Amino acid sequence: MSAFVTRPLIENSRWYGGALLSFIASGEQTGGAYALLQATVRGGESVPAHVHAHEDESFVILDGVLRCHVGAGTIHARPGDCVFLPRGIPHAWDVESDVARFLVLISPAGFERSFFEFSTPASSLTLPPDGPPPDATVIEALVARERELGVVYV
Repeated sequence: MSAFVTRPLIENSRWYGGALLSFIASGEQTGGAYALLQATVRGGESVPAHVHAHEDESFVILDGVLRCHVGAGTIHARPGDCVFLPRGIPHAWDVESDVARFLVLISPAGFERSFFEFSTPASSLTLPPDGPPPDATVIEALVARERELGVVYV
């Protein structure tokens, strides 16, 4: 492992559903300690309730508003807010603004592999073009892969 500096670049960015994900620091670069992504997500996009067995997540909101459901509570996260989502606690989120941009810290690293595996290389540092939602076979494969990584949808 060695020191590095990076930022969101076309070389480390991928389109994942309605989001642009830039892999700023990978588990390989950090010796598995953490992964850091910058997510730019279209308004109305959401992630259903799920539980992580192995990692904690933190979101640092840069632009927009993210509504996070954590356990029985709801947090409306705005620019400057940091939301900590501990392993073992069900959580979900959705974008309330037209677009949200936020950092995603995954600790320890590993779960981010599913984002990479089920995405395509971005051809620009913009949101992906609108398209149809993924078909049922892709969703089933994603859920199965995430289950292998210790994430269960509830």
